[in-house]
Amino acid sequence: MMFRDQVGVLASWFKGWNECEQTVALVSLLKRVSRTQARFLQVCLEHSLAECTELLVLEGEANNPGMRRGVNAPTEPGRAGCRHLLKP
Repeated sequence: MMFRDQVGVLASWFKGWNECEQTVALVSLLKRVSRTQARFLQVCLEHSLAECTELLVLEGEANNPGMRRGVNAPTEPGRAGCRHLLKP
């Protein structure tokens, strides 16, 4: 089997996985790359995400002190503080 065919099979598997499975697979692969490869991938990702407004909004919400306080509120038992994050 040629390399491009192998990449196609891997891409097909990847497409069939959910986001969590994809993330685990990517992290597993990234642990095996050299520093040069990692730096190249970093530059590629930074370039492709530079103008991603959706990501900027999500990061802003994640870093909002009010949002963090609501999630970590001591008056809410267990994981109840995270429930509002899971609603669609």
